[in-house]
Amino acid sequence: IKPIESALDKLRTLTGYTFHRIDTDEDMAGVVAQEVEKVLPTAVIEDDEGYKNVSTSQMQGLIVQAINELAAEVAAIKEKL
Repeated sequence: IKPIESALDKLRTLTGYTFHRIDTDEDMAGVVAQEVEKVLPTAVIEDDEGYKNVSTSQMQGLIVQAINELAAEVAAIKEKL
């Protein structure tokens, strides 16, 4: 077990999008699997038809670690003030 390194930097490379799924006729929000795959390949799963999907449970680890890194940066800034 080891922490995700540079989680905040990895998270900052991703963009959140809204989109309309034609197959289900739903409006949704999410991230692009191909973008996630570049920074956290284990979070991307390819189905039998070749479509890539993001595992939200694996993304949670990246997000939690990024928040921890950001909190440490904020604490360091507060200490300087």
